[in-house]
Amino acid sequence: MKTIRLAVGLIGAVLVAGGYFASQFAYFFGDSVAYSKALDSSSVPYLALAILVGSMLLLIIPEVETPQ
Repeated sequence: MKTIRLAVGLIGAVLVAGGYFASQFAYFFGDSVAYSKALDSSSVPYLALAILVGSMLLLIIPEVETPQ
């Protein structure tokens, strides 16, 4: 379970960083309006919702300790 939590955290961090750099790239090259429209009409909000719900589910699932 710890590996799954780590993977979800890393995927979320990579997606946030990628979105930030994509928005900065669009801003500096004068294409921010088109970027914003494309972002709103794509499946990005659904992906964000899925990551949020998945993170909340991982929050309520207890960590199982293995006997040593």
